[in-house]
Amino acid sequence: MDLGIVKSGVAKKGNWDISKLAPGDYVLRIHATDFAGNVAKSNRDLGFRVE
Repeated sequence: MDLGIVKSGVAKKGNWDISKLAPGDYVLRIHATDFAGNVAKSNRDLGFRVE
């Protein structure tokens, strides 16, 4: 799984093949840190459903 990444000011495209996920509810959590080392602690979850 390669969702893409932004590092040192460079964004690289990625993709995610969800075809092998079982039907159900999932949460995608983003892990993000800025240049100063501040880590995101809220608003980083994205809920989605595979049918």
